[in-house]
Amino acid sequence: MMKEMATCSICLNLMTEPVSISCGHSYCQVCMEQYLSQVPRSQGQRMFCPLCQASFHIDSIWSNKQLGNLIELIKKMEDAEDELVCEPHRQWLHLFCEEDSQLICWCWGPQHQGHVTVLVEDVCRGYKDEREAQRQKIKSDFENLRTFLHEEEKSCLWRLEKEEGQILSRLRESEANLQQKSDGLKSHILELEAKCQSSAQKVLEDVKGTLSRRFTTFPCVLGCEGFTSGKHYFKVDVGEGTPWDVGVCMDNVERGLSMKQKPEFGFWAIQLCTENGYVALTSPHTALKLHERPLVVGAVLDYEAGAVSFYNMTGGSHIFTFPKASFSDTLQPYFQVYQYGPLFLPSCSE
Repeated sequence: MMKEMATCSICLNLMTEPVSISCGHSYCQVCMEQYLSQVPRSQGQRMFCPLCQASFHIDSIWSNKQLGNLIELIKKMEDAEDELVCEPHRQWLHLFCEEDSQLICWCWGPQHQGHVTVLVEDVCRGYKDEREAQRQKIKSDFENLRTFLHEEEKSCLWRLEKEEGQILSRLRESEANLQQKSDGLKSHILELEAKCQSSAQKVLEDVKGTLSRRFTTFPCVLGCEGFTSGKHYFKVDVGEGTPWDVGVCMDNVERGLSMKQKPEFGFWAIQLCTENGYVALTSPHTALKLHERPLVVGAVLDYEAGAVSFYNMTGGSHIFTFPKASFSDTLQPYFQVYQYGPLFLPSCSE
């Protein structure tokens, strides 16, 4: 009925740019212009409607925009109709074949024989529900991912803060140890300077004990504690790559120019030197092939068994054990430092 009302009585098609006259009828603008051009001029300005023959004045023709909008809507509806109509049967596509994922009409052909078909409204509702469930799942997955990343960020930041606190604590402890050693050395220097500036009697007072703590030729030093029995262990932070000697020696070893770092002369030590790398100070020296550079070296002394062993505390591996010896005097920890050598003893807690 709408299409009929919007059809031009002259060309019998949907109106294009419709115009209306005083009687209420409407026509295509082009059709009306052609109609007016065929009317004899002798008739003047008075015209007659092609449909109802009612008279109208030529100046009373007006463009019907509202009707034009309605006609555009009818055309769109016709286009949509064509999309939802089966071409072979000119029937509405009311069914959906689930196996072929295809819209079909009630007159479906043999190619859909035995296939599961459902009403378009039902399958559309199901797919909408499925898409909504999928959308909700995606939203939930992203929300869980955001929560996980947030928790992971907090965990990483907490670990960094904890590690930072531990590092600062170790640095403060190392600083305190270095300060303590520095204060001890300053005190010893002041003691020596004071003795050197005092009387001859003061200089000679306990001269043997004073000199016994400082090797005269090489930059060596002994630990303050001596061992005459039992099992003992100490570890040394040797730093990264600078030369060093670490081990034990007899309390009465030679400390001058004729000092020889060998077991027969009272030394059981290992060494890192620039020329030869890691060696055990045996006679002759034993080259040590280490798979990992030790940052901390542990020394183990078993006095009764006559054993001195060394371990890489960085990787927990054995470095070297000296052949069995027979100790008869006090043994002390022995260290030799070189220029820029950062040897120091870690605290018990480390």
